[in-house]
Amino acid sequence: MLGGKDAFQRAQVSQWLNFVRQETWPLAKGVSAYVFGTQTCPSEVEHTFIYNALKENCKILNKALLNKQFLVGDSMTVADL
Repeated sequence: MLGGKDAFQRAQVSQWLNFVRQETWPLAKGVSAYVFGTQTCPSEVEHTFIYNALKENCKILNKALLNKQFLVGDSMTVADL
C-alpha cells in the first residue's frame, strides 16, 4: 500500500512528503534554476547558502535510509517515489 499499512505509517509517509515538499523541493528548485540559468542568482553567498541547505536535507534523507531500503516500513510507499 503506497500510503502505509496503518495509521502510524501513514503519518510517517505524510511527514516525509511534507519534508520534501516544504524543505527539500524549494531548495532543489532554486539550485537547479541557478545552475541551468533559468533564474539569476542574486549573489554567490545566497547560492552557497541554498546549496549547503540542500546538501543538509540530502544528508537527512540518506541517514533515514541508512541500512534500510524504504523510508517507511518494509515496502515502497509514496514517500519513496
